[in-house]
Amino acid sequence: MSNAGSYLDLAQAAVVACLLFAIPLALLAALAYPPLRRATARIAPASRARLLLALSGVPFVGACAGLLASFVPSLLSWADGVADHCHLHTDHPHLCLLHPPQLAHSGFALTVLSGAAVLAIVIGGSWLLRCLQTRQRLAQLLRMSERDPVRGVHVVPTEAPLAFAAGLRTPQVFLSRHMFEQLSSAQIDVIVAHERAHAVRLDALTFMIASVLSRLHLPATRRIMLADLALAAEQACDEAACAATGDRLLVAEAIVAVEKLFAKRERSADLPLFGTSHFTDSNVAERVLAMLDARRDGARLPRSAWAAGALALMLLAAFGGQLHHTTESILGLIFH
Repeated sequence: MSNAGSYLDLAQAAVVACLLFAIPLALLAALAYPPLRRATARIAPASRARLLLALSGVPFVGACAGLLASFVPSLLSWADGVADHCHLHTDHPHLCLLHPPQLAHSGFALTVLSGAAVLAIVIGGSWLLRCLQTRQRLAQLLRMSERDPVRGVHVVPTEAPLAFAAGLRTPQVFLSRHMFEQLSSAQIDVIVAHERAHAVRLDALTFMIASVLSRLHLPATRRIMLADLALAAEQACDEAACAATGDRLLVAEAIVAVEKLFAKRERSADLPLFGTSHFTDSNVAERVLAMLDARRDGARLPRSAWAAGALALMLLAAFGGQLHHTTESILGLIFH
């Protein structure tokens, strides 16, 4: 087999190795997340959102870290740091840049690789299509809207209730004329402050990243985790609106008032935008209760949480050799 073909086999072995690392991590996350979810409920929304973003990527990032650790002996050999050891182990494929493997493809391995490729294409194609559709709709909204120079938002001349921040890199805030007609000036200030907080925090981009990274979680865990991330982001923006207006009760009243407007109409039926943060969602009750909670000062994320992550990476690096050999042995059983 040619050298290029061998490196193609190395890439295939690396994909399967990533899945070998991701599966136990996903199972561990499914078991650990319910108690962790309860433990982090009192953490301040902004800190909780950062933690949930990190947790959403545990299987994906952990799998990539495990794969990198498995390549440590190869990387050291490549850099002439240690003697080459591949000739000592000829009974399994090598995760080695110097000696890429020659794989005997089994039906199981081909099925796994084909399934992963098809899933990646479907997810990527769906995401790209939704992005293109959203760009077209946002361009239409920008053409038909008027910019409010005082509040710095785009006012859309429609009788439908609209209040959202849209865009990944430079989000813009949109409100419908209907909102200005139905709500008080103070309530509009709350909505604008809330959506501007979404724009400053880049919540649409954050949620998109979390949605991609969390693909290796079990479906039920992923669904709950992303819902918790969405709630944390909304509550963080509610807190920002409270800081801007100085009135928690006003923020709670604005949330309820907007929800009543949306309840009268089918929710955003004609505006399926991707990468947007709407003012109202299914978390109205939780958000209102958080605004009315006298114990509103949530705890900050303990530094020990980040220290635990750093320690895990250090352990991966320290045991890279053992992990390297074990992973190669398992790959030998798969590609037999």
